[in-house]
Amino acid sequence: MTPIQHPLPSLRVAIQQPALPRYRVPFFREVARRPGIDLTVYHADPVLGPPSVPPDGFAAQLVQEKILPGGLIWHPPIATLTRRGACDVVVLAGNIRYLNLVPAMLRCRRQRIPCVLWGHGYSKGERKAMWKARLAVARLATAVVLYNHTTRRRYLEEGFDPQRVFVALNALEQEPIQNARQSWLDRPADLAEFRRRNNLDKGPVLLFVSRLYHEKKPELMVEATRLLVQRHPTLRTIIIGKGDLEPAVRQMVRDMNLEPNVLFAGEIYGEDKLAPYFLSSDLFVYPRRIGLSLLHAMGYGLPIVTSNALDTSNPEVEAMRDRDNAWLYPGEDPKDLADAVSHLLADEPLRRRLGENARRTVLDEFNIPRMADGMEQAIRFAHRYYHP
Repeated sequence: MTPIQHPLPSLRVAIQQPALPRYRVPFFREVARRPGIDLTVYHADPVLGPPSVPPDGFAAQLVQEKILPGGLIWHPPIATLTRRGACDVVVLAGNIRYLNLVPAMLRCRRQRIPCVLWGHGYSKGERKAMWKARLAVARLATAVVLYNHTTRRRYLEEGFDPQRVFVALNALEQEPIQNARQSWLDRPADLAEFRRRNNLDKGPVLLFVSRLYHEKKPELMVEATRLLVQRHPTLRTIIIGKGDLEPAVRQMVRDMNLEPNVLFAGEIYGEDKLAPYFLSSDLFVYPRRIGLSLLHAMGYGLPIVTSNALDTSNPEVEAMRDRDNAWLYPGEDPKDLADAVSHLLADEPLRRRLGENARRTVLDEFNIPRMADGMEQAIRFAHRYYHP
């Protein structure tokens, strides 16, 4: 006898977020496409960084949060969405600096409201007391969604029920990246002209795309460039992005007489404008604390070169496999960084293999549908927990 297939219940799902960045829109759109999920995202505008963008393919509401003394935050939807009848499942951002987070989660437990906690699940370099506090808050949730399997294993080691801890691998939408990549590859004359116009036609070319902040160590990129030009006089390093350290980094370039070798391209938005820089580069070099940028570079088939101090990086580093789609150099020594780059520049077949594996990684594993799968599984579990 064929078992009866019961349709999935229709759920009103509310997701609370600190902001609605552009890269997150495709993910929410994919979640909203899932059958039976009526999604609304409640978000603020970030105090730092670019403003939130309009929703596309899902409902969203912009709210006003309050920044309190001591770095605490009051986010109104946390309170309103965790009241009975407000929604069928609520997904809360796992920032323990939200002052109203714990009272809201306790109310969810008392009133049997399905509550999912979503976030990194850790903070780089946090003290033991903060880690224990983070775990205590997570235990209040019906389900927890984390950005990678490494963090999930840490939670299971702390005694969390495996059935209640899910992974939504952080991802970027690859379709616009692949479309822009193919568009330029189909116009080799235009790409050759771009390279000539920007003095990228002699090579080799290294690419860094990120905000110029201290934690990223962009000065290591300049110091490594100084060492590399001794072996590769026509080498060009492209720096895309702005930030607090830009004046200091520019001064380093002048002091080291590297102006012919370093191109400051500024802030560039739009995949079609970024694509020729990626396609003109041999390696994506990110000295320290790499994150989502690696998924962007992998989409273009660029091997990643970054520090092996992965505990200081973001959860997306799970996509990297040393000597398979990336090359990790030890510590934060510019000589070690230069040696790693030089080794790869001397081995074109190795670069090609790393690049092909990198692109395959993001197309097959770290993509928006798989990320949405993890979130949907957590939402469905949380609802079944109280409504079997």
